[in-house]
Amino acid sequence: MSVLVAIYNPAEFYPPTINAVESLARNYEKVTLITHDVEGLDPWEFPKNVRVEYVDKWNPGDGSQNFIRHIQRFLKFSKQIKKALVSEKFKIVLLYEPHAVLSYKMSGLHQQKKPDILWYHSHDIYVPEGQRTFSVGWWAGRAEQKIFKELDIFTLPAEERKEFFPLQNLKGKYFFLPNYPSKYFYKKFYGPRQPGNEFRIIYQGRIAPGHGLEEIISLLRETPSGKKLSLHLKGLVDEEYKSSLIRIAGENNCLDDLHFYAITSYKEVPALGSTCHIGIAIHTRMDIMNKTLGTSSNKIYEYAALGLPVLLFDNPHFRKHLEKYSWTAFTDCSRDSLLACINRIISNYNKYSEDAHRDFEQDLNFENNFSKVLAQIP
Repeated sequence: MSVLVAIYNPAEFYPPTINAVESLARNYEKVTLITHDVEGLDPWEFPKNVRVEYVDKWNPGDGSQNFIRHIQRFLKFSKQIKKALVSEKFKIVLLYEPHAVLSYKMSGLHQQKKPDILWYHSHDIYVPEGQRTFSVGWWAGRAEQKIFKELDIFTLPAEERKEFFPLQNLKGKYFFLPNYPSKYFYKKFYGPRQPGNEFRIIYQGRIAPGHGLEEIISLLRETPSGKKLSLHLKGLVDEEYKSSLIRIAGENNCLDDLHFYAITSYKEVPALGSTCHIGIAIHTRMDIMNKTLGTSSNKIYEYAALGLPVLLFDNPHFRKHLEKYSWTAFTDCSRDSLLACINRIISNYNKYSEDAHRDFEQDLNFENNFSKVLAQIP
């Protein structure tokens, strides 16, 4: 039995998609993944029964894509999906994000060669106001709304996002599928923590305002519980914002304690985290995406997988989902609050670190939750 997985944005940028393909490959004879490659990054090494069809190269630093280039890329992606659907009948077709839905509908084969299971997973929330009328994104959003009457399975990484989708039109079943990391992948990076005199604090992701980075830099000269602090930032960053962080570090005499790391392929991400001690998952913005990250932010649980206690923004949403875990610390990003959180983590570090990894192993991993969805497929 064969499975087709399609995601327009590079799967490399969406670890839950990588995890899904890996899990499907362990359960089905053949998996075809249609996506884009990322320029300058080594691609993920999938199992031998996964055929990856890269449509085009994607430049991670290109935020404003040329309109004509975008159209050409989308049409190539759609053509690849149609070619796959013509070539064979799939047991499962798993679509990620509205662009893949639009391409699937455009193939004209969604009725003639229907898969046994049509599955749609939304990583993000489509915002119509952000789309130009008649643009690809605009048409994709319309296709997303109309696909529900054909879906056998619909999954979301956050229960709070259900209200943004027409579930009243859903033909099949809805399942909650949080963005937890893979136990198979992360197990090789974990080792019991033995922190010395330095506590390395890490942030992974898009380096931008809204994550408490300025506030943390301003206290790097502090020595909570007698420990030296350093901050390690890994991901894409605008040069102007990077310069502002460096300026703050200079003003606080802690330039040597602030470190930047370039974006890498996902398979390399845990290596740096495994050398650190505290993870930053602070999100202070209040848009719908940032207000629903308690189960959809994979970085929270990637830190836990490595045994890192996590700093979180103190709001009702994050407390609802994460307050029950000993390894979480909630801050309002004030100096006193941040220092109190860091002091508490350091004071009982080994226990919090062990608790984080144990919770990941027992429940907060992708396989444990994905298997519950697969169990519903006849």
